[in-house]
Amino acid sequence: MKKLSSAFIAVFICCLCNFSQAQILSEGFDGVTFPPAGWTNVHISGAASPGTWLRVTTGTNPTCLPHSGAGMGYYNGYSWSGGNAGDLSTPALNFSSGSFAVSFWMYRDSGQLTQYDSVSVYVDVNTSSSGGTRLGVINRSKNLAPVVSAEGWYQYTFNIPGAFNTATNYIIFKGTSDFGNRMYIDDISVYSLTPPNDLTGISAAQTSICNGSSDKLYASGIDGTVYWYTGSCGGTLIGTGDSITVNPSQTTTYYARNFKNNIYSLNCSSISIAVNSNYNIAVHDTICAHSNYTLADGTVVDTAGVYIVTVPTINGCDSTVTVTLTVSPEITGSFSQTICFGDTLSFNGSYYTHDGSYTDTLTAVSGCDSIVTLTLTVRPAITSTESQTICFGDNLLFNGNYYSQDGSYSDTLTAVSGCDSIVTLTLTVRPEITSTASQTVCFGDSLLFNGNYYSQDGSYSDTLTAVSGCDSIVTLTLTVRPEITSTIGLSICFGDSIFYNGNYYSQNGNYKDTLTSTSGCDSIVTLTLFISPQITSTIGQSICNGDTLLFNGNYYSQAGNYADTLTSVTGCDSIVILALTVHVPDVPVVTANGFTLSTQTFAAYQWTKDGNPISGANNQTYTATENGTYAVQVVDSNGCSSVSADVTVTGVGINEVRQNTIQIFPNPASNVLMFRNLPVNGETELQIFNSTGQRVLERIQTENVLPIEYLPAGLYTLLIYSADTPQRHIFVKE
Repeated sequence: MKKLSSAFIAVFICCLCNFSQAQILSEGFDGVTFPPAGWTNVHISGAASPGTWLRVTTGTNPTCLPHSGAGMGYYNGYSWSGGNAGDLSTPALNFSSGSFAVSFWMYRDSGQLTQYDSVSVYVDVNTSSSGGTRLGVINRSKNLAPVVSAEGWYQYTFNIPGAFNTATNYIIFKGTSDFGNRMYIDDISVYSLTPPNDLTGISAAQTSICNGSSDKLYASGIDGTVYWYTGSCGGTLIGTGDSITVNPSQTTTYYARNFKNNIYSLNCSSISIAVNSNYNIAVHDTICAHSNYTLADGTVVDTAGVYIVTVPTINGCDSTVTVTLTVSPEITGSFSQTICFGDTLSFNGSYYTHDGSYTDTLTAVSGCDSIVTLTLTVRPAITSTESQTICFGDNLLFNGNYYSQDGSYSDTLTAVSGCDSIVTLTLTVRPEITSTASQTVCFGDSLLFNGNYYSQDGSYSDTLTAVSGCDSIVTLTLTVRPEITSTIGLSICFGDSIFYNGNYYSQNGNYKDTLTSTSGCDSIVTLTLFISPQITSTIGQSICNGDTLLFNGNYYSQAGNYADTLTSVTGCDSIVILALTVHVPDVPVVTANGFTLSTQTFAAYQWTKDGNPISGANNQTYTATENGTYAVQVVDSNGCSSVSADVTVTGVGINEVRQNTIQIFPNPASNVLMFRNLPVNGETELQIFNSTGQRVLERIQTENVLPIEYLPAGLYTLLIYSADTPQRHIFVKE
């Protein structure tokens, strides 16, 4: 038999329940009227009569008394065959404000320990369990879920899902018989749940700690049990309790909230603990002889060695500083220099021009002072003079320089001593003789002057020889009339041409024509020609084999490239090329394994029977439930479809049987199998096997109804053993 999922097992609450919450329904079935006023009692399946819930004051099979008061409700699983079920529904309940729960007591007994007689609890906006939300299932047998150790009354509680926060709702108790013992319930209560108060805050022993340290957090305003989290409110649970010790390795925010009556408080309180780093620092330093060094803790030292000190950082955490100290020795030296009169010598950042001794303190490669002494000697100066005359515009080379103006110029030579010898030149320049002339030419022409051709505005000079033997300068002022130009812009289509200046042009470019203006000079007209480019585009399309595509007034069904010529917005040709791809789909092949049909992998499937689509048969496999001719139509990844060859399936459904042979129906079946021709007042043994040959049921059948709602969907074999030869039936569970 299939076990119930733990997700549907009710929460057990001790008999000393806290009903401080506001009750909106309380029913103990102590009144003689059943069902009570406003309740609904309906038989929903099976052949038993009346098949509904009943009220008793004393229970049998099992024997028990009400949990409290004079009466209790029960559903008959002892004398009503398996598959009978009835709904007992409360009056309408308003869940529109707050959270709610339902609790009830049920008697668990030790008779018929393997029979799945059960009470299922549903909530819905209607009074029927069909379509409702099942809150849980309680089996009558104490050996079945939820398992208990002894016979007796047990209370079960379920929270109402938030989806039912409307004004009209119903709690439905569905009793289901498995032909075991009766099921008794009593003292039903529906009540509102009040969330616990929010915490008033979180405090910490320290809000800032050093890495590797621990901290303790405390909650205030506790109402129930405190749950602690990291990441977010309700994130990663790290513990419960009024306080908690944490060991963060980085700055972390912690959250906490109260939990009581199976409900969390509405909000979390939070606190952030800052985690500060510790540091280990190594320092290598060098000092000069006779110098001091101050360590990080303020200690002053002057000798080489390794010093280790511990100092607090700005965040209060300890940092260890290890200093390896080296002492460099003092360095001294001296040298002599000789310079000429008028020279200077740079030493110790100063310039010196006189004999003497000078001291400089330098920095050695070690970074320490090095004392150097300079002894300086200065040699005396030597001088002489001469005179020269030149023409205006000439120049005289003296002391490596050319001079062209009156004046005195000095040249410094080197004497035998290696020092400067000063020679002074007195230079006289005769005056310049000049004359001028003016001329005008057209742009592009030139004028011959002084043996040269000139074609730009400007002044040009010619030098002659005067009677003094010096130059006489003649200056020409030349004026060039400006060039007269104009531009014409034209655009033509690619492949066309234009006639201009006696020529045809069909490419982008500038083309010139030269005319004569009123001044007698050239006038240049430039044609700027632009060729509009040919516009081409490609459209990619695909079709399935056998389809056609309309393009440029034609239908195409073969792969290839097809062109169409249009007119663009510029009035020129625009070429559109269609690149057509034709997809040929694979044909599916159907493989039969018993009544299960399958095919290759495609994007979509539709199975057909006798040429008609089967509703919902859209998977790669399909299990036939009827005899007939089957095929599958598929769609591949390109969206193309194809159909398999037909496959004939036989042997499905109700077997042809002889008169008085046991028969089963319906087939396929959902919840129950029905029997015809079972032996009267006899016992018939049944065995059911799944499609892998595993036996899933063995029982003695005395009724015409067999519940199968717990079986998974699939194909099953049923063996029936009676006085005659065993009979074999195949049925499908939907």
